[in-house]
Amino acid sequence: MKALTYEAMNEPDRALAEIRKSIDVYHREFPDHRLPYFETHTRLLALNGLFDGAEQYRIFLDIWKDADPGFDEIADAKARLKKLSSIP
Repeated sequence: MKALTYEAMNEPDRALAEIRKSIDVYHREFPDHRLPYFETHTRLLALNGLFDGAEQYRIFLDIWKDADPGFDEIADAKARLKKLSSIP
């Protein structure tokens, strides 16, 4: 994946752009699939700071707001968003 190469080259803006392109393409092909948002959250946090990571959690939680209870990913995303929201 190009994003990993850019990250290794210490080019976070280009890495983030590649991640977003991948998410956009994947979401068009599989609009009901939750994993691209959940799996990229830590990389987005590392590449673009806390606010972008929090926004990705909000997007993920909005998409899955009507999901059946019991998904570990949803509980984890809520906890991580709460933690990010408490940082001044």
